[in-house]
Amino acid sequence: MPRDWLPTDLRRRRALEDRLAAVFEAAGYAGVDVPVVEPADLYLRKFGGQALARTVVFTDGAGRRLSVRPEFTASVVRILAEQSPALPLRWYYLGPVVRLGPDGGVIEFHQAGVELVGMAGPDADAEVLELLGRALAEAGIRGFQLKLNHLGIILGLFDKLGLAEPLTTFFIASLDEVAAGNLPPELARYLEELAEAGESDGLREVLAAVGPEGARRLVLSVLESIAGPGRTGRRDLTAIADRLIRRLNLADELSALRTAADFARRLNPLRGPADQVFPEADRLLAEFQLDPAPLESLRELVGRLGSVLSGRGELVVDLGFSRGLGYYSGLIFEAALPTGPELRLGGGGRYDGLIAELGGPPAPAIGFSLTVENLLSAAEG
Repeated sequence: MPRDWLPTDLRRRRALEDRLAAVFEAAGYAGVDVPVVEPADLYLRKFGGQALARTVVFTDGAGRRLSVRPEFTASVVRILAEQSPALPLRWYYLGPVVRLGPDGGVIEFHQAGVELVGMAGPDADAEVLELLGRALAEAGIRGFQLKLNHLGIILGLFDKLGLAEPLTTFFIASLDEVAAGNLPPELARYLEELAEAGESDGLREVLAAVGPEGARRLVLSVLESIAGPGRTGRRDLTAIADRLIRRLNLADELSALRTAADFARRLNPLRGPADQVFPEADRLLAEFQLDPAPLESLRELVGRLGSVLSGRGELVVDLGFSRGLGYYSGLIFEAALPTGPELRLGGGGRYDGLIAELGGPPAPAIGFSLTVENLLSAAEG
């Protein structure tokens, strides 16, 4: 349940928020605020299964589906899509968010975060991570672990396999589970559907040879000859033809998904110090004949991050982790206290495609958010 903030705790929280705002402003970031309630579609369109499960959705008196904001990034991106401000742009935010917990109960907490829009490449990534380090230092955090991954590694495999975009979004949002060998129920059911498609290799080869439209016409003509004139409507036969072609293509999709899941499981043990992880990752990418550029980008970034840690934390490369959000497109990162029950302080990543997905101009973007309550707890410990 949401908590009350009595005077002593409220003073501590506001003092920390003021210090974080000062850190962000000193780095050239300007403050923004967004509505607590937004159209539900803003959060549900692009966020993957895990985010959907944690979003509070309701219908107002006018029949509109609305959501209490579960985070700030989507609202910031909406502003960019609607107003197209000059880039590059540096914004920060502070405020409460509301989510559904694992048991379905409502959780409220406060976030402090930044978004850097209109800059790509290692300089932008390093700027945001260095700002994260300064924010953690200002909060008095020591002994944290900074975990890094680059989703371009597995996205390169998805592109090579030709997986559909909605499926890759769901896969990325569930990467932690898949990499650990635990398929989410939705993906397990989908794999069962694919497996039931059966073997029709000869017919699939014929349809592949004539292309998508040719395959549709061929199957439709066969169905019409079987049904005979006037036996059923053409619209019904067209629907049957489309379902048949989809079913014949399922076996290929099943093979691709199995390859993707196997690759994710191979990534899962690749975590630890950079000098141990990168050689193993090099061999894995060579085995799957994948572009090494995302891994090289991560390697370059790791070499620049001494100022982020400053003796306060440990850097870990973890190629099997995601952040449960399907919109990330490249670098992702998370800061946590690893001692005892893990306390997640915050994290973020690159979301270069999200602004265009929500109707704005294509623009690279990266950001992070910190959980203020967890920063206060960590500083006390």
